[in-house]
Amino acid sequence: MKRSTQADIALLFIVILWGISFSLTKEALDWVTPILFVILRFLLAGAIWLVMYGHLLKKIQPGIILRGILLGFVLGGGFVLQTAGLELTRATMSGFLSGMAVVIVPLFVIVLEKKLPTPTSLVGVVICTLGLWVLASPAGAGLNRGDLLTIGAAALYALYIVLVEIFTSEYDPRVLTVVQTAGALLVSVPAMILLETPSVTFDWPFVWRWLVLGTMVAVTLAIQLYWQRFVSATRAAIIFTLTQPLAAVFAFLLLGEVLSGPAYAGGAIIFLGMLVAEGGARLIPDGFLRKAKNV
Repeated sequence: MKRSTQADIALLFIVILWGISFSLTKEALDWVTPILFVILRFLLAGAIWLVMYGHLLKKIQPGIILRGILLGFVLGGGFVLQTAGLELTRATMSGFLSGMAVVIVPLFVIVLEKKLPTPTSLVGVVICTLGLWVLASPAGAGLNRGDLLTIGAAALYALYIVLVEIFTSEYDPRVLTVVQTAGALLVSVPAMILLETPSVTFDWPFVWRWLVLGTMVAVTLAIQLYWQRFVSATRAAIIFTLTQPLAAVFAFLLLGEVLSGPAYAGGAIIFLGMLVAEGGARLIPDGFLRKAKNV
């Protein structure tokens, strides 16, 4: 089996876990404040990563610490915004809006990798903008402060995807996985001190959700950093689009969340835009976009 095929399967596996995590996180916030929960999840994930890869820290390459911390800082910021937003919005909405990271990825590729997007990427951005307008309309779900925080998280997740592609091509992804814990805590701890009065109730219903979600962070991010290097950021982004419908399905099954028809229509339009932006070029005959530089 080709490395790229193995990578596709690995990324599909973590997408399923991400889809479940929206609902479980929404439930966990009944017992803990959002930013403190981010810290608790990364502390558990960091402990797991140390057990898995701690022996590799003896051979740290120059520059890897700074890059790992930068990865963690971006990722931690995304977790803080998304979790804080999830407290104020529905898991389904959070899934829809977090999925917009897929469309933002090409924009960061333009800036950081100096590549131009294909026309389908631009069309996808327009379609997603239309979907967001429908989703935010009075007939849809409307956008509240939590939704705006989630859109900010989507931008940071998009940046993270591109940075993973760049950094794992030069450095051991396992070491980057461990070091990014420090970056995540560097952004989440000050955010907690400044923005919330932390509290947590360690009842068993919270504890098992924390253990599951913290382990999910450890497993999914370790898999992403290791396997994403075998595919492009664009290809990874295509696979990550599946998080959006899965989040909606699990929110319905686990939380009984039901949105209005226009709200689901807006989410469907956003999903369509993501597919067009990242996968549309694959449906066009070879040579038709020969002059376009793929992102």
